[in-house]
Amino acid sequence: MRRVTTGQVKQASDVVRVGRGWEREVQRSTEPWRDRPLSVLVAGFVGAHCSLALRARGDGVLGLDSFDAYYDPSLKRARQRLLVSRGVVVLDADINDAALLERLLSTAVHARAAPRGPGGRAPTAHSTAGDGWPTLISLAVATIAVVWQSMPISAAFDVVAKNLNPKFFEVPTGWKFFGNLMDAGICSICGEESFGTGQIGYALVPMIARGVMLGAGQPVILHMLDIPPAAEALNDVKLELVDAAFPLLKGVVATTDVVEACTGVNVAVMVGGFPRKEGMARKDVMSKNVSIYKAQASALEAHAAPNCKVLVVANPANTNALILKEFAPSIPEKNVTCLTRLDHNRALGQISERLSVQVSDVKMLSSGGNHSSTQYPDGNHATVKTSAGEKPVRELVADDEWLNGEFITTVQQRGAAIIKARKLSSALSAASSACDHIRDWVLGTPEGTFVSMGVYSDGSYGVPSGLIYSFPVTCSGGEWKIVQGLPIDEFSRKKLDATVQELSEERSLAYSCLE
Repeated sequence: MRRVTTGQVKQASDVVRVGRGWEREVQRSTEPWRDRPLSVLVAGFVGAHCSLALRARGDGVLGLDSFDAYYDPSLKRARQRLLVSRGVVVLDADINDAALLERLLSTAVHARAAPRGPGGRAPTAHSTAGDGWPTLISLAVATIAVVWQSMPISAAFDVVAKNLNPKFFEVPTGWKFFGNLMDAGICSICGEESFGTGQIGYALVPMIARGVMLGAGQPVILHMLDIPPAAEALNDVKLELVDAAFPLLKGVVATTDVVEACTGVNVAVMVGGFPRKEGMARKDVMSKNVSIYKAQASALEAHAAPNCKVLVVANPANTNALILKEFAPSIPEKNVTCLTRLDHNRALGQISERLSVQVSDVKMLSSGGNHSSTQYPDGNHATVKTSAGEKPVRELVADDEWLNGEFITTVQQRGAAIIKARKLSSALSAASSACDHIRDWVLGTPEGTFVSMGVYSDGSYGVPSGLIYSFPVTCSGGEWKIVQGLPIDEFSRKKLDATVQELSEERSLAYSCLE
């Protein structure tokens, strides 16, 4: 007996064309075997496992996925066949097709006697092309009382949860953790993308193991720390590192114990933190990061190797570094830094592309201030190696409007642009920049140039002491030194003062969270 049909829907108009036959299949798939809420999941590795678990326990499930080439379609087709064999309809459709989603959810909802939304209203969706997630979640939340998500995922969940005011849960990535909420009967909708351990960490560890960070002759033992729910994924990363057979990798410690992770380390790269999300007050974000960095800073102070060098990557990086130092008073100020090399490298890349030169030929460029949208990439002192010798960047560009405008804003907003383009943060470039930061700090900067590092201010260039601020620095013998005497014009002064103001406000906010 045929229990289900695999639907292939490309446009909303096709939904109308297939008519009642298609609707009956959707209703059959979403009809609960027991009195359970409607479940709508996006297919894929996590979605497939969640769907199977839900269907096995008696929930109605509707699968929706795009079978494009972003991921290997053959893998998704195999999971689709498995789901179909278990009585789950899996539609080949675009989640950004708002009209399709409205029709789809309307069909599924009507199979459950049209549940009412907030205030007794029937669920509706008001959306345009490109906001399929808000449509899907709005319709679904109108029928249930809980929204839950993993980190990170579309901000649509946050927006809808805030507007409709159901209970809201955020859990670690991994379908088994979602299953705990399902078993507790407090969730019924999932949109999830599995990232294993953190994106930056996953990109960073092979670079370290290959010698990119500390040099081709330096053996390393990697200590990797993650939260307990991610222990299995963390161990998987350890297995991959072993399988890669890196000659310089002499050991791997994969742990959820912060003391074990910090014991004996010479270099600590802090990639974990709580990012600010839409609708969150700045103090709420700062308070969460205070709790994260308090435990890790205390463990570093008590158990790290003498003269351990610390690089904070997680945003807000400058202020997170300040928080860490507050809880690790015995670690010298000169040993606590934050990552602004990413901004520096982005600026180098923009100049390189503009002038069609090798990025290695551009030097003496700096990125000042906070690692935020107020940062100031300064090209006034930058030079380019040419066949006729060193030439000022400003002279070669010959476009002050570009250097004072588009160049700055492009670097400031580059992170947001990458997230918009790939739906994920710039993990690869951040990991590479972290390696650059530590390598130059430990092994020294090339002769005749400087780089950008977020370090404790000593009052240079009018920046108040006690802020962690991005300065142009040179490094030698494992120590950094702020470059002195660079001329600052009026335009640059205003830019630098603006980022000082932001950092001062962040510091005050951070200290208020310590009280």
